[in-house]
Amino acid sequence: MIYILAEELELKIDFNKCLKMALVHDLAEAITGDIDYLLIVDGGVSETKKKKFEQKAFQKIREFLPKTGNEICVLWEEFEKGHTEEARFVKAIDRFEALTHMLDAGYRVFDKRPDIIPNYADSAVNNFPAMAPFLTLIKNRFKKEFKKGHILWKKEYELIKKAPEK
Repeated sequence: MIYILAEELELKIDFNKCLKMALVHDLAEAITGDIDYLLIVDGGVSETKKKKFEQKAFQKIREFLPKTGNEICVLWEEFEKGHTEEARFVKAIDRFEALTHMLDAGYRVFDKRPDIIPNYADSAVNNFPAMAPFLTLIKNRFKKEFKKGHILWKKEYELIKKAPEK
């Protein structure tokens, strides 16, 4: 996805950095296990606690990999902070990737919380607006899947919602 969308959008970003960031951003899960979005939204684990688990995991990675560990940690920190174009782009791609997996599986996997799926990538796309047309395409596909599964599609799902101010 990084290669295709970076090329299609003719982005002026550090392509190699994006690839590396995409490869390492979920590496902590090899140690912590996957703490998915649904678990956080439903209050099973706080965002703060997840962040602490990941920080400890990346510290272990830094210690275990003397040649590449520091670079891996720096890339992860950049991804988490989202202050660079590369980090914002990779965050948007990360959300798109999750959505495309759900679309591939179809409406049968939407049963737990279909209400959080359509707007899952909105904040990431708000931080990288060049991706908005692709998100609209994905949302249109979700609309069709919701219809197939007789799941209520709300008008608000079609919008790309701004994240609430903190």
